[in-house]
Amino acid sequence: MKDTDRESVFNYIFSICEILKRESSALMELIDYPDDAENISRKVAAFEEEADSVFHDIVFLFQEGNLARDPEATTLLELSRSVEDCTDAIDQLAMDFYRYNVTEVRDDIYSLILNISRAVSKLTDLMFSLKKMDKLQPPIKYIVELDAFKVEEEKNYDDNIHKLFTTESDPVEIIRWKSIYDSFRETFKAFENVADMSGRVVFFEKK
Repeated sequence: MKDTDRESVFNYIFSICEILKRESSALMELIDYPDDAENISRKVAAFEEEADSVFHDIVFLFQEGNLARDPEATTLLELSRSVEDCTDAIDQLAMDFYRYNVTEVRDDIYSLILNISRAVSKLTDLMFSLKKMDKLQPPIKYIVELDAFKVEEEKNYDDNIHKLFTTESDPVEIIRWKSIYDSFRETFKAFENVADMSGRVVFFEKK
């Protein structure tokens, strides 16, 4: 894979990272304005469409450069796909607040959304580290730190679901928040997948 093609792929990935930042900022608005969930979710959906367009540009680059048979290139394609999948997951999460007619958020939602924002920041750091393969700030450090968000989420998920089923008696509320907690879990799984794919990139480039 030519250095110019590699740089182009990472530049596209950085564009998706910027979109992720905008998505996570929009999610924070749900804390203060849950009644505006419809407009906020549509804003996030527009960001996701933008990220999808960027990924299509990456695919076009691969087609134009005839990179489909290059193992390094295909690994980077899968990495970029995993980053774009994070925008899909956040899109679905935001839409759930509208789908399930959330008008007031539970106390534990703020920390979950804040963790998404932190995970986006860590993912961006990881992408810059992968591009440079910096020995002073090795990618493995960021891979471990990004993966840690999923570990924390698993504990939060169990605690939040337990609390939901032990303190809530309204079946509508249980259905609503169980679905939203599931979407948070899927979002952090998407971040975990980026960490896993980044490990493959590191392994490949060290060969």
